[in-house]
Amino acid sequence: MNIRHLGVGRVLRQKAGYCRHIAVAGLFLLAAGALFSSPTQAQSEPELPPQEVKALLASAKQLVLSNRYDDAFKLLQPHELQLAGNSDYDYLYGTAAVDSGRADLAIFALERVLAEKPNFAGARLELARAYFDIGDNETARYHFDYLQGQNPPANVQAAITSYLRAIDRVAGAYRPIHLPHFAAGFGYDTNANASTDVEQFLGFILDGNNVETDSSYYFARLGDYYSRPLSPELKLVLTGAVGQRNYPDASFVNSTDVNANAGLEWNFGDTKITPSLGAAFNWLDGDGNLDRYTFDVAASHSLTDDWKLLGGVTAAAWRFTDDLEIRDTDVYNARAGFEHYLDPATGSVISLMGMVGTDDTTDSDSPFDNDRWAVAFAGSRVIARGMLLSLNAGFKNTDFNGVFFGDQRDDDQWNASLSLHLFDWPSQGWRVISQVGYTEVDSTIDLYTFDRTEVGFTFHRTFE
Repeated sequence: MNIRHLGVGRVLRQKAGYCRHIAVAGLFLLAAGALFSSPTQAQSEPELPPQEVKALLASAKQLVLSNRYDDAFKLLQPHELQLAGNSDYDYLYGTAAVDSGRADLAIFALERVLAEKPNFAGARLELARAYFDIGDNETARYHFDYLQGQNPPANVQAAITSYLRAIDRVAGAYRPIHLPHFAAGFGYDTNANASTDVEQFLGFILDGNNVETDSSYYFARLGDYYSRPLSPELKLVLTGAVGQRNYPDASFVNSTDVNANAGLEWNFGDTKITPSLGAAFNWLDGDGNLDRYTFDVAASHSLTDDWKLLGGVTAAAWRFTDDLEIRDTDVYNARAGFEHYLDPATGSVISLMGMVGTDDTTDSDSPFDNDRWAVAFAGSRVIARGMLLSLNAGFKNTDFNGVFFGDQRDDDQWNASLSLHLFDWPSQGWRVISQVGYTEVDSTIDLYTFDRTEVGFTFHRTFE
């Protein structure tokens, strides 16, 4: 079966249950037409002989396979009175109706197919999509759940999962959601302290903590997500997490992190705006290191089911421990980009984001004052049932306004990572992530030039 576009983000056009009223009205009108139409009216569309019916269905099938759904619908629609009940006709007619924006009409035809062939998975999928499109989410969920239990192909499974998640999101818009989660993992980092590999700088021997140190690592994190609708368009979202990451061979960078965030999510049709306030605190080897306080406004706008514009602005205050207060800064960023679904059937999506920003240090004599710009790419694809492959890559240039060791500092940073996500493994609700990442910083000051490679595994569990 050719699935052109599963339209998970398609705007719901009618209230739940609308199709049932349409069905009753439609049956009434058909009955009335049969009782009260004149013989001339009943025969206004001449019946086709079997060979022409066969040719009609072949032409319609070719139009559907060519994604010409509106043309297929217009070809088939005049013959509904004669051919309704022919499962081949009903399936093509229903498929063309769904994908040409006539989901309410598709339901009649596809219900007829399943009445005759309840195991026809293709017709059930199109029927589920039709119910989803008119807003009858629970009936759509019933058919998607039924299909999910039939061990469908990977691409169909991915599409069903996307629909079910969309239904959950719609349902979630009207009820509180509480999703605590836990993550733990381990791995190896070739440069745990993100430092240069040279042992001398300007004739001085560097302290061991400032020279590249490799180490294995392990970590654990507890987090929580809570959202509560305040109105159909407005939702309160609260998140938080606490985590510990240890490096047995570089304990001086053992890191403890605590963060919390509170935001409002406003939905205006295809546009969503999310302002939020956050705070994060970091300790290194048990000692206070950095406090961050952030105000952020994120925005997205769906141009189509496949294209979404993204953007946002951030203002933050970074305050270091007293020994590092020369690095205290007020951070300002602006970002813009897009997200594009290449193939919703397989979950293939890419995004590109650009960013500009500045650090305004609180100490006017601090050399850490800087301007920067960055670009980031992300892509993911479902490669098999329950398996997602993800790629992230980026570049950042930071131009420091102060003088470091008698020279101007300018940093170029490249990074890339590849990760494989296994969902519902080893059991329902678990996710296992294997990842490899690489970072390289090329600075005009050798002390800040370094590279690092990290390989790790994460085990994640969400409790619903």
